[in-house]
Amino acid sequence: MINISEQTTEVKPEKKNPLSFSLVIKQPIIKQIFDELSTIVEESTFNIDLEGLTFRGMDPSHVALLDISLSNMSFEKYSINEPGKFAVRVNEIVNCINSFDKKTSITLEYNEYFILSIFDKSLKYELKTIEASSTDCPLPKISYDVKINLDESYLKNVIRHALKFGDYITIEANNTGVLLTQKNDNGSSRNFIENGREELRTLEIKEPSEATYSMEYLAPFFQKLNKDNYTVLEYSSKKPIRITSKINNSGIMAFYLAPRIES
Repeated sequence: MINISEQTTEVKPEKKNPLSFSLVIKQPIIKQIFDELSTIVEESTFNIDLEGLTFRGMDPSHVALLDISLSNMSFEKYSINEPGKFAVRVNEIVNCINSFDKKTSITLEYNEYFILSIFDKSLKYELKTIEASSTDCPLPKISYDVKINLDESYLKNVIRHALKFGDYITIEANNTGVLLTQKNDNGSSRNFIENGREELRTLEIKEPSEATYSMEYLAPFFQKLNKDNYTVLEYSSKKPIRITSKINNSGIMAFYLAPRIES
């Protein structure tokens, strides 16, 4: 049995935890969730009920928001005693999950002593959880003018090369296609995705739009995405972008990022 180091605010089990569960899930599914979480938060509070597992939270600067919903259908086993919350240190979970083979199924068990166990047939971790947050994080209510459905592998490649030319990326879209541009003192990059290209599955335009977003947040998010999927980008001029990706066809992840507004 391996115990991970104890840090920050630990839950002291002066009273027993009313919530308990036993879940079994494929390693790549849970890995993708915590890899994405690690890009914006250090600690995460999950809600769990009979329908599934959810997370919603913002980065410390309140620039980015991640909303994750994983259906109980994503799990090979899904057993909980009652709805509730639990919270963990994200990097601890990432370190644990990376120790397991990607072909294995992982069991997550949470008990009355606020201990989260993560194990398979040969390896087991036991982690002390932390105090769950009670703060609500409402989603932005935005009407989007542009909806882009792009191949994730292609998009990740574009973002990777764009990192060489600045800290921000500008997205322009109209009925002819999507233009992604960047520039800095050393040069610029320009990538035009013409409407009708294979990588661009759909392009819906209510009104031509242009907005600029930080690569500091976009790049890590895209780098963690599953390359064998499609990503939906929704945005309007000078408004937050929403980037949506499926998780194993039974879950969904939505990433919101505020635009750069130049004075």
